[in-house]
Amino acid sequence: MLKIPTVLYSISLIFLFGNAVLAESSALFENRIDRLRMELRKESMLSINRSSTECHFLTLVDKDPGCATAGARIFVERSLRRLNKAVSPELPEPININEQLSHLTFKKVLPSSKALVLARFTTIANEAAHGAQFDSPNLRGLLIEDMPKVLAFLEEILLKIRI
Repeated sequence: MLKIPTVLYSISLIFLFGNAVLAESSALFENRIDRLRMELRKESMLSINRSSTECHFLTLVDKDPGCATAGARIFVERSLRRLNKAVSPELPEPININEQLSHLTFKKVLPSSKALVLARFTTIANEAAHGAQFDSPNLRGLLIEDMPKVLAFLEEILLKIRI
């Protein structure tokens, strides 16, 4: 059995080491968000300026960025679910976001390069929602500037399917 001083020493080492890893991972997190934002532009997923969806998650960006990030992910997942239902009404629910992206790619509704960018966003959103760096300026930009446009992009695809 560990003695209390040994446990406290172990916890303090973990805390110190964890902070060093967190500082390093903070830079990596920022780089991943930068790459994601560049890929969104490259894939022309930011060309539509207005979404008819009211992006409620934007009201939380300053108060609770983690919650705002989770909200953005939910909005993306909801949009993907609507697209999947429009393409394949017989599709069982619920299916996870990766299955939704695969199905839309298989049905040629979404090119694989765009599906990959959305999958990267959901990975980053999951990390941010579960405790990653919330004070990230890149994350703020992604949420405020880019996500409403991504949702508008997905809505545009849905409108084309329904026409």
